[in-house]
Amino acid sequence: MKFYALIFTALLAQISFAEKPAESSKMIPGDVANFELPSFDKKSGYKEWELFGKKAKYFNENKIDVFDMKLDMFDGKKTALKMATFITDYAEVSATEKTAKSASELTVTGEGFVLVGDDWLWNGDKRFVELFKSVKVNFESQKDEIIDKLEIKSEEAKMTYTGSDNIFTFYKNVRVSNDEFQISCEELETESPKKSSGGRIESLKEVRAKKDVVISHDRILANAGEATLIPNEGRLFLSGSPKIRDITSGASVEGYKIEFTKDDSTAVALSSPDKKTRAKARIISNENGKKQTTTIYANSIKMVSLEDKNLFFFSGKVHVENPEFEAFADEIEAYSDKGSKSGKYAISKIVGKGSVEFVKDARRANSNIIEIYPQKEEIWLEQNARLSDRNKGITLKAHEIVLTKEDNRATAFGDRSKENSFVLVDIAQAGDLGLPKKSVKKTRIKSRSLMAEWKEKNVLLRFARDVEVSSEDILAKCNFVDVFAQEDSVKGKSQVKKIEAFGDVVVSQNGSNATAQIAKIYPKVEIESQGKKTEHRFMEFLTDSEKPQFRPKMILPEIGNIGFAQMSKDAKIQKTQITSDKQSYVSGKSNDTYIFEGNVIISGTDFGANCDRIEVAITPDKFGKLQIAQISLIGNLKISQGKKLANAGRADINPARETVVLTENPIVQNEDGSRASGTKMTYTRGKQNISIENPRIKLPPIGVSK
Repeated sequence: MKFYALIFTALLAQISFAEKPAESSKMIPGDVANFELPSFDKKSGYKEWELFGKKAKYFNENKIDVFDMKLDMFDGKKTALKMATFITDYAEVSATEKTAKSASELTVTGEGFVLVGDDWLWNGDKRFVELFKSVKVNFESQKDEIIDKLEIKSEEAKMTYTGSDNIFTFYKNVRVSNDEFQISCEELETESPKKSSGGRIESLKEVRAKKDVVISHDRILANAGEATLIPNEGRLFLSGSPKIRDITSGASVEGYKIEFTKDDSTAVALSSPDKKTRAKARIISNENGKKQTTTIYANSIKMVSLEDKNLFFFSGKVHVENPEFEAFADEIEAYSDKGSKSGKYAISKIVGKGSVEFVKDARRANSNIIEIYPQKEEIWLEQNARLSDRNKGITLKAHEIVLTKEDNRATAFGDRSKENSFVLVDIAQAGDLGLPKKSVKKTRIKSRSLMAEWKEKNVLLRFARDVEVSSEDILAKCNFVDVFAQEDSVKGKSQVKKIEAFGDVVVSQNGSNATAQIAKIYPKVEIESQGKKTEHRFMEFLTDSEKPQFRPKMILPEIGNIGFAQMSKDAKIQKTQITSDKQSYVSGKSNDTYIFEGNVIISGTDFGANCDRIEVAITPDKFGKLQIAQISLIGNLKISQGKKLANAGRADINPARETVVLTENPIVQNEDGSRASGTKMTYTRGKQNISIENPRIKLPPIGVSK
């Protein structure tokens, strides 16, 4: 009986599964040895596959138990090239459904791969095999003498071979590994060519992973919702909240999509088209026991991981967030280096270009270029640099500004290649200087260079070379200027407390001009008079001890006849000029006071004098023009008008009345040689009115012409 069953089965095995057996040709149940069952394409007639078994037990057409089964897959062409082989120790075969299944282990060997798994189902009609337990596949590709190997493990898998490629799909706890990278995910799909060409074994075309994707390569760790790996090119594409982290440095990039290139270890992160999801990089600095994270956003980010450093390139609306500052730019480059001693990574340099903005505390800076050196705690702003401190009311403009955290300084320079390039600073003034009708304006200072230093509520500004200061009604020029400002406790803005100028100082104010080697300006001081404190502006002009030959000189408004004598016929109206060792100025509500001390020399319209001290009061006339209201000359006075001379302890001149009052032992020598003295001598309009208290007159010698 077994013999006839074997013969009948062998005949039946020659019939394609595409052909339905005749009703009269039914197999008899039983055991069959050396079982063989081929299948041919309906249209071409070429062999598609052929199933073998050392032993088979036939139950019916839907159930044939095959032992030591081997299933050969062919290309379905005349060449009948074998494409893959299935091997298992047992399978349940259905001739009707063209299927085979088993809980035993299945091994599928094909061009460049070996697939192994348990609990499987093969469908010959639909050309796929599914494995439901302990799946493992090893892929191998070869180019020249280089062999690449890749292993994939999962709980379940499916291989489809309908087209020119074998398509592999893996499910549940998928793990991929080779010498260069590892992948874990929940779903993965890939394909490999069924046959090689050009003397090489083709590698996998793509590896597509989904759900909780984790990829590691060298020092790179990637996470994503989906990932596509192109092994041939060493390129990885990530999407679905992707992130790539350098596990050595801790730096990472995130974005809408990320592309990673293995050969140059480069990750490029992109923002979403609507920019709602922005590319982001986190750079870890870990130095001197201090760990700090800098986060940078951009439209696109490129991260390059090198042996001892990370390079970052940001493009498009870049935003830097650091615990100590914020920065914005069109483009930014960042460099993170591994410390030679500590082995820790830290940002060594950040370079930004285009529409640069830097914000730290209350300070805001702008420029075309920025360079940040976190380890040195320095910031360089170049090209149209601007720095403002809203708390202190200071704005700085320059070609280049350097900020240093250690000493809380800012250094600024004009463009050295351009003659008209200056540092410009605007700073709040100290109010209206006691003159309510005037508006509060800013002090503007320009120079070739500047050093600014912040100390708590104080600010020191040091200007050098070609300095010019303009404030309210003051214009000053010199070689160097120090400005001392202090934050107002009530208004919160910085106000200038003192300005010190050095080297060829020239100051113009309210129609007066002063020159000196040293000048000190106090925009706002309190002076007590008659038990009442009032605010004033105070200025000093001093002689430099190293340049005693250059003494302060003041040019004040002109006056007419001082009244001591009649004016000479050839006398011309001229400005009042005063030179002394020290000069000062005090503003007032009704008049401004100028004080001159130390070997004072004065000259004006048809008169001159020298003494120890001079006080000048200046007031506006009814048209608002400033004029000298009073001049007091004090101590060792010698005064002359025309050929008239006088010595006294004091002289008070009232230009409007053309009156001179001499006191403190005055002695007057007239043009005719006569002399007069007294306790008080008053001259009005020359000889028109003379009053002498306790007079003593010495007439001229006889014969001397008047």
